[in-house]
Amino acid sequence: MLQLNLTRQEKNVILAVTFAALVGIGISYLFKVMPKAGEIYATPSFNKPLKVNINTADKEQLAELPLIGPKTAQAIIDYRIKNGKFTEINQLKNIKGISEKKIEKIKAFLILE
Repeated sequence: MLQLNLTRQEKNVILAVTFAALVGIGISYLFKVMPKAGEIYATPSFNKPLKVNINTADKEQLAELPLIGPKTAQAIIDYRIKNGKFTEINQLKNIKGISEKKIEKIKAFLILE
């Protein structure tokens, strides 16, 4: 039987390196099994902040916002057509599906011009 005389610190280093290797192998495996898992990091919104003018944006631009899907994007456009340009971001709460909480989460991505 092979017996190594390692100090406690050496054993901890070997344990940490082994753990890191296993985590790396696990992540690599997940990206092979679920290739779309890594795509979120390749989107433009991760490379630069997305700013959308809610008075001029089309449906596709609005739908790129976090927490805003195509249905809500269309509701924003319909509201804009019916009521005119937004004068303040908080007017979004007049649209079905947009709450005060949602406005707080997305207002960093919005501009009014």
